Amino acid sequence: MAIVVTALLPYVVLVLVSAIIFSVAGLPSSHLWLVAAGWGAGVIVLSALVGFSASKELLWPLTQLARQIRGFPTREQNALEPVPQEPAEVSEVREGFNKLLARIELEQSRRSAFTATLMHDLKTPLVATSHLLEVIRDTDDLGKEERISLVNSLLHENHALIDLMQKLIDAHKFDLDEVPLSKSRVDLAELLHELARRLAPFAQQNRVTVTVSGRGTAFVDRAEIIRAGTNLLENAIRYARSEIRLVAGDGWLRVEDDGPGLAAPFEQLSKPFQELPVEISGKSYSAGTAGLGLYIAKRVFEAHDGTLRVVRTGENGTVFEGRVFEEETL
Repeated sequence: MAIVVTALLPYVVLVLVSAIIFSVAGLPSSHLWLVAAGWGAGVIVLSALVGFSASKELLWPLTQLARQIRGFPTREQNALEPVPQEPAEVSEVREGFNKLLARIELEQSRRSAFTATLMHDLKTPLVATSHLLEVIRDTDDLGKEERISLVNSLLHENHALIDLMQKLIDAHKFDLDEVPLSKSRVDLAELLHELARRLAPFAQQNRVTVTVSGRGTAFVDRAEIIRAGTNLLENAIRYARSEIRLVAGDGWLRVEDDGPGLAAPFEQLSKPFQELPVEISGKSYSAGTAGLGLYIAKRVFEAHDGTLRVVRTGENGTVFEGRVFEEETL
């Protein structure tokens, strides 16, 4: 209402001034309505011209920005250029768009690297399996020991392929915003003992001793915590020199190894899409799938409203600690 009154105020003033002039000059009042109509038409035309000019001036930066967006992206341009004399609001829109675009490009490059590496990682055990099967097919005088060795190699390659596929399934599952959990009160010490038993052959193969200590419970999804612990323990066994310690407490667990330490920041290593290979303990691990295990473990604890963090890392080893939110909901 106030806007309407403000807009009509110049017209009302002009009509009142005209009425006063008519009264002073002794002009016939019957002609006043013609003057009022003329002032009204003039005000309308003038307002339209001013509004058109002002809107064009105000919208020009947005028009230029929209024109850039319509022709975007190009090979020569990967970000929106500043518009001359652009208002602060337009600058914020442009900067926000450029940040969003940079993030999308980064995710696309990571996914491209992940896809390329995944194809290689899937191909490697399949090629090895194919060669081993050809040997079994074409060799007539295989002894029992040779046959068992070849079958064991086949099983190893098959297990590597299954493990990779399971990690991909888990990574996709935990990439969702919400993960369904079936929680119950779990004895974490008993859970760590089970992890140690499950991975005992892998630890023996790598000449690593796994010990369990501490006691504690947590209100968690047991299967998912086992999934997270398995990934953490597998990584620890790969890089440990001789010993791994699993420690339980109320609402938390730790995986401590005596390996060479992390080769990069935890936040970088725990991303599912790695662009560059990771080198740990003198070994180079391919890009793409290198961070799946840590990513899955991290997301498991986050799904429990908890955290997975690195307590310490260095030449004397690395300590991972996973904590969960301990409020029991009925």
